[in-house]
Amino acid sequence: MKKLFTLIAAALFAVGVSAQTENLGFAVDQYPWNYETTGTRNVAITGEISVNANSQWGEYKLTNKPLDLTAYKGFKVEYSDYVLGTADAGGNQGFQLKIEGDPSSINTYSDLVADAKVLEGDFKGETGTISTFNLQAKAADAKVVIKKVTWVKRDGTTEDAAYGGKSWGVDVTGEQETVYPAALPMSITYKGQYGGLEMVGEDGSHQVYANDGENKDAYDYVIEFEEATTGPLMIELDGTDGNGFNWLNYDAGVTEIKFTISPETCGQRSGEGDAATFTAKNLAKIYMKAPSADATYPYTIKVKSVTRTKQGSGEGGEEATGGEATDTKFNVTKYTTLDGIDKKNCTTLYKYDETAKAVILTAYGAYQSSVKSLDDETKKGLGWVTYNSAGSSTVSSGWAATGVFQGSAYYGLLSSGSPSDRAAAINSSRAYTFTVTGCKAVSILGKSGKKTEREVILTVKESGSDANFAEKKDATNEIVTLTVDGMDASKTYEVTVTGNTSDNGHFYEIAFYLGSTTGIQQTIAPAKVIENNVIYNLAGQKVNENYKGIVIKNGKKYIQK
Repeated sequence: MKKLFTLIAAALFAVGVSAQTENLGFAVDQYPWNYETTGTRNVAITGEISVNANSQWGEYKLTNKPLDLTAYKGFKVEYSDYVLGTADAGGNQGFQLKIEGDPSSINTYSDLVADAKVLEGDFKGETGTISTFNLQAKAADAKVVIKKVTWVKRDGTTEDAAYGGKSWGVDVTGEQETVYPAALPMSITYKGQYGGLEMVGEDGSHQVYANDGENKDAYDYVIEFEEATTGPLMIELDGTDGNGFNWLNYDAGVTEIKFTISPETCGQRSGEGDAATFTAKNLAKIYMKAPSADATYPYTIKVKSVTRTKQGSGEGGEEATGGEATDTKFNVTKYTTLDGIDKKNCTTLYKYDETAKAVILTAYGAYQSSVKSLDDETKKGLGWVTYNSAGSSTVSSGWAATGVFQGSAYYGLLSSGSPSDRAAAINSSRAYTFTVTGCKAVSILGKSGKKTEREVILTVKESGSDANFAEKKDATNEIVTLTVDGMDASKTYEVTVTGNTSDNGHFYEIAFYLGSTTGIQQTIAPAKVIENNVIYNLAGQKVNENYKGIVIKNGKKYIQK
């Protein structure tokens, strides 16, 4: 069975109010495998086609839809390479247009003329519906190339026709088939593992991404469901070789799926520790499938909407600004090593709250009801804090080197489903530090813990300054919101969440506000841990107060004499 890897699904988050959003959908297969759907297969055939008759009166459908005569006035058929073929005893040869519908008074037949290149005319009548507009062979060996068919509308405009495909008695080459998304909302009933549908644009286009080193664009995908899903789902990314290279898994019970395609996420991770590698991949298709062989089939999901939004770009490709107008693009990074030198962009799931104009990151990893049973590669995609319970495995030592973890930063049980059991540990020797540009305020959800002397502390400091811009604290044993407002969006700040004692407090979520500071919602994203007051030399080795020379402490360089 195919090994399921989890996509680490987002990159540097640059968001704007004028971002370009496209509506997408799912294409229904001609022969659905391991699924059924209420969605209707929507196919259009276009292109310059060669039609060779192999039977007299064989037909090819030149339209894929009925034509309402109150809207459509006539037609134009362009053709070439016309061979009439052998006439029968009645003199029949060549091709004709067979036009039929309701009422029968609109029925007519029009021959393609041998020496012409175009056949055009008006439909009979101004009311009724044409159900048949076929190219019909009058000779069994007639041949023709249909270059284009155009409908003439009563308002004077024209519309390119899409063909309906072969009926019988003809051989056809040159067809270009496009499968458009089925209308939403739609239900999908999964009947077995790996059953699924391709995500396509409104024009039937595949979801492609060239990860060639030059492309810096990032796209946020959102799938909304009309109700919580009743079974597991998997987003599969396929490469240009037709093989999947990344898989993002979701348990039952979600009401939306979010992921990002960018240079940092469009690829395949393998190995651990120093041997960890990332291979960039060119994306050719995206599928939504049933991932599990052990699920209880069938189960049905109801898709409400599918969208794709380009991050941080407005009209003309210029960078857009977020929230209330600012000249600075939003950017949040965090430390990936204790020495504070090697930094890395946020590269996991996130949420952008359009109403609040806030980027939301959570301290707990992607919720999984059976995290402990997952393979290591899957666990590495879950986020910054992952799992722990009595007798469970501990964090793999190799994970820190991958940039997914820094030390054993985890706390509580993911499987319990309670936010208080899915927090990050904060104490006097563990802090979570973010570097942020382009935001006006920051809020956290935190809890000091059971002992009243504990505090959860939010500190904001302008980069390069030793003085705090602001500091907020709380010692109540409840989940509280701490907010620092009045930040200058054009400046860069270091935002730190920590505690004041050696006992663990709780850190759940942080929100960076591009405008107002209303509301915090929980979602998924990581941060990295920095141990307070631990001293390192430039080689990254722990040293004590007796070490002489340049040292790193709390992410800053000092000369220790």
